[in-house]
This record gives sequence, C-alpha cells and structure tokens, in this order.
Amino acid sequence: MSISPELRAALNEVGKQIADEMKATLQRNNNNNTDKLKGSINVYINSEGNDFVLDMEPYGWYVNNGAERHSGRKPPIAPIQAWIKKQGIIARGGITPKQLPYVIQASIAKRGQQDRKAYPFIGPSIEKILNSDLSDEILPVVESLFEKYKPQ
Repeated sequence: MSISPELRAALNEVGKQIADEMKATLQRNNNNNTDKLKGSINVYINSEGNDFVLDMEPYGWYVNNGAERHSGRKPPIAPIQAWIKKQGIIARGGITPKQLPYVIQASIAKRGQQDRKAYPFIGPSIEKILNSDLSDEILPVVESLFEKYKPQ
C-alpha cells in the first residue's frame, strides 16, 4: 500500500504528537531521572505507511510495564546518582555522599529490586492523541497502534 506524501506527513505529525505526549507523561509521572529515556522516544510511520514504529531505550518498557530486577549484575551508577540527587537523599550512618550510590548499587546487585511499580506512559499518551480530533484517514492507523500498546 502506497500512501500520498501528504498523508505520510500528516501521520508523521501525529507520531510526533504521540512522542511529545509520551515525554510529557514521563515528566508528570516523575520518571525522567536522566533524560535518556525521554530523549530516545521517537514515533514515526513505517515505510509501507500502514503502521507506526515506536523507538525508545529498551528500559522504557520496564518503566511502562513495571518490572522486578533480580539479584546479579550491578545497575549503572549514573542513574542511581541522578535518582539520589532528585530525591534529595542524604547519606547517613557513616556513609559519605560519594559512597552512597555505590552502597545502593551493591544492595540492588545483592537483593534485586522487588515489584517496581508500573508507570504507563505509552498507552495513555496514544489514547489521549486518539481522543483528539484526527481525520478519518489517520484515525485507523493510530487506532491500530493503540491496540498494540493499550493499558492492561
């Protein structure tokens, strides 16, 4: 199926609106510690013109769906440092501020993280754009994307 350049441009604009709403939802959910996930979100129409493609950092799926991190590997230190700063956590009990992220990192590696809460930002963002005023040509393509990512 080949689509007109005008329809492709309109669909890509809808994809941009969805991506912008996803980024705004991440901010509202307070899930944007390092801006890495927010900066990676991109929604565009595929080459056939019949579906949207959602690109983002792989860990975005864990933010969206929730996850449980099992013990084993140490998580990266930079997001832990950003999280400590954002939360305003103060080192206590003989631990220096410089040691604190490494203590947290070691604890996660040893015990894992149990029941990380889901913060859905994909489905709700698509739904919000779906409920806006879309043309009859664009609506079916956006609805197919929503079916793939609708909230559970």
